[in-house]
Amino acid sequence: MPKGTVTEFNRQTGNGRMKIEGCCHCGRISYEAEINPDYVIICHCTDCQTISGAPYRVTVPVRTENFKLRGQPKTYVKTADSGNKRVLAFCADCGTAIYSTSLEDRRVFSLRLGAVKQRAQLIPKSQGWCRSALPWAMDIGHIPRIEDPTP
Repeated sequence: MPKGTVTEFNRQTGNGRMKIEGCCHCGRISYEAEINPDYVIICHCTDCQTISGAPYRVTVPVRTENFKLRGQPKTYVKTADSGNKRVLAFCADCGTAIYSTSLEDRRVFSLRLGAVKQRAQLIPKSQGWCRSALPWAMDIGHIPRIEDPTP
């Protein structure tokens, strides 16, 4: 099983190795977590593209016992093509995505990297659902960069 996959993470024992903090854009929901940065993953599935409004979503798993949530997110239950149901949690005020988890088994939460304060330190180690990836999203190094665009 490839290192860095969520399936391998689920089979591991022990705690993560990095403390992180996160919050929604408006600050209504915040959290602390202890994660293993080796399990940051990019998901290219069409559900993640549609729900995030982006070409892919980046997540990091955390076990329930290592996750302290403050505030009450709104939730939405989606059914994947596989038939699995996932609970998606977000801030009802500003819309920031916070996490997803299984409807039946909430031992692991997939935190949305955009809400993590230490996101620059969390480099993805694997990618999933690459069949669904937008062709241009796999290599953007050639696209001209504008550091801080001004209006």
